[in-house]
Amino acid sequence: AESNFSGRKFPLSWENKYHNYSGSSRGRWFVLLDASAYVSTNSLDLSQHPFDYVALSFHKMFGYPTGLGALLVRNNTAGEIMRKRYFGGGS
Repeated sequence: AESNFSGRKFPLSWENKYHNYSGSSRGRWFVLLDASAYVSTNSLDLSQHPFDYVALSFHKMFGYPTGLGALLVRNNTAGEIMRKRYFGGGS
């Protein structure tokens, strides 16, 4: 939504263009918004712009602390892509 380099803001409506893109033979496209710079100066209504994933950096929002953030995942997206497809790890 906002460039980290130039500060240019891009329309959130671009999400609609790619969210329902049917040109892929492998299914629908998932859309991730890096809203770290955007949410510090703008409000973000996720009911109007249903991104699949939204990444946030607390450092860019509040100025402190570094190293903390969040990844918001829509419920219907989580069921599709976060299904465990393999088993491993442990001892």
